[in-house]
Amino acid sequence: MPETIYPQVLYTFLDFTFDTKVERKVLDCGAGGSDPKMALFVEHGFETHGIEILEDRLEMAEKYAEENKINFKIIKGDMRSLPYDSESFGFAYSYNTIFHMNQEDIGNAIDEMFRVIKKGGLIYLNLLSIDDIRYGRGIEISPGVFMEEFNGERFSHTFFKHDEADHYFSKHKIMYKQIRIEYYYESAYIKRGLIDYIIRK
Repeated sequence: MPETIYPQVLYTFLDFTFDTKVERKVLDCGAGGSDPKMALFVEHGFETHGIEILEDRLEMAEKYAEENKINFKIIKGDMRSLPYDSESFGFAYSYNTIFHMNQEDIGNAIDEMFRVIKKGGLIYLNLLSIDDIRYGRGIEISPGVFMEEFNGERFSHTFFKHDEADHYFSKHKIMYKQIRIEYYYESAYIKRGLIDYIIRK
């Protein structure tokens, strides 16, 4: 497997898993792409599973797994209706994915993630905040949800005020929350606003 530096917040989530006494079995919701984050958990001895709704991103992850001789157990499916038994994982996460849905669908996906992890297990996810440069771009299709077109494809993003999404976790315990702003250069300076959560069931 190639040496890769993963997003810092995933290392933070990994640190939390080391002190959590549940099965080291993890589900990635939105697991596709050319640099699947599941590889980090493979490196640390997890049994890894993933679900991806887009066929092209699923194929990218499968190609990565084949080239690096690892088994991700990744399937095509929808995180709003996970095809797994209740309490069948110790951990679940969604990195840079769940905010492409509207608020109701985000809530459904979060409920499904909690359903499939064991009591005492952890979930990590990140949401977009109103600090993000994309907030207000495109057509507002519902409060806080904007549709944009890029290279002929349409994308939606849901944005939250800093404490607005806390209600999704009212039945559970927020272990970690970070309001994060990133800047990077991509022909111009880009500002990303994110809210990271780690929650214990």
